[in-house]
Amino acid sequence: MQDLLELLERYRQSRYIENKVEIAGQIVEAIAGKVWLFLSSRAALGDVDDLRQEVLLAVVTQLDDCNARNQRAFWGWVYRIAANKAANRSNDAAKWVVIEQEEMIRLLEASDKSDGMTRRERADYEEILTALDQLDDRSRSIIWAHLVEGFTFVEIAAAAGKSPAAVRMRCARGLTAARKLLKKKS
Repeated sequence: MQDLLELLERYRQSRYIENKVEIAGQIVEAIAGKVWLFLSSRAALGDVDDLRQEVLLAVVTQLDDCNARNQRAFWGWVYRIAANKAANRSNDAAKWVVIEQEEMIRLLEASDKSDGMTRRERADYEEILTALDQLDDRSRSIIWAHLVEGFTFVEIAAAAGKSPAAVRMRCARGLTAARKLLKKKS
């Protein structure tokens, strides 16, 4: 992977839209994993993928305005965009109407079952998500990135600036805590 600052400079200097699109794609590819991890500690897991897309789109549309002189400044710029998008989503979520649990169950049961889940499987899935939501942000984001998104411990460690062993341990401890929460509930 090329240095992000080199890509940014090539993007700024390019006069042709085809080149800009290609370079922007390389930048997006290089930052997408870290952006996901950053957002997973600041937003509900169900919102992270949509937020990541919003952040990546904002980064691409603002590349000409980025005046970062080093990697740290570049990532600060990206994370500031991500934090603002997460805060905006959080503020927007507060405006939503709360649906009572019984009404939610009725709506879920009436909805299309195209996902193939039975009512019991859906309840199990919801219990697992509830247990994950009770974990600390770092454990939850590592577990989600590894088990759901399919990232390896090495990839997660690189994005988080930690060692693969530390990430693996955090994942194992988080899963142990989640199992305890699930056992306590049943």
